[in-house]
Amino acid sequence: MKAWLKLTAMFFGIALLSGCSTGLTLPHGPDIYSLSMKPNAPKVVVARVADNRQDKQHLGSISALQVQMKADPTELVAKEMVAALYDQDVNGVLGRVSATDSPDTLAAAAAENNADGVLVVSIQALAIASFDALMDPPTATATLTATLYDSAGQKLDSDSAMGQVQRRINTFVAEKSTGELLNEAIRAATQKLAASSIISTLKNKAAAPETEPEAATTETQTTTTTETTTEAPAQ
Repeated sequence: MKAWLKLTAMFFGIALLSGCSTGLTLPHGPDIYSLSMKPNAPKVVVARVADNRQDKQHLGSISALQVQMKADPTELVAKEMVAALYDQDVNGVLGRVSATDSPDTLAAAAAENNADGVLVVSIQALAIASFDALMDPPTATATLTATLYDSAGQKLDSDSAMGQVQRRINTFVAEKSTGELLNEAIRAATQKLAASSIISTLKNKAAAPETEPEAATTETQTTTTTETTTEAPAQ
């Protein structure tokens, strides 16, 4: 343990002096394609994730070691969202639609997948921070928003969630270990969204019986006219 601490201190000491940076390698994420559809469960199309961060490269720093994003995180977020929905008994499928598409396009995506709605997830912030790798284990933070649209492409509800994880990383494989830490924060955020009120809205809407418009009933009234013939008295 002491040897590990010495090596870690030496690694970050070199980073502190050189002011170097490290890239971050994200995992592939959960294998959502092996999930079997749950019977009688609501189904939602998970749209392409939007990355709304202003700075899409810089994530933060661990001591003086600058952490940079090397990969696009949107696919990972989408996969984690599908997996989190599955844990909440909701079937999720990846779609090609996005937040900028029209209601008609969202409705078409829902109809194509026989889904109850479309879920649009956006990345608002991703960060990693630590003022000292030994005294302050790195903290990864992911902030996501989600907007739910019904099968007609109309907005139903929206919510946001923040996932935060703090733990030590393996400095000898810093790129991989830091990526796994950020993935855990993303997973925590998607799990919160999957357990939020917007998914309850989806479940309630899917469970509600569809009401068909009542056919207008036209009552045909038959009026019988009785003609009375009055005979003139005989003269």
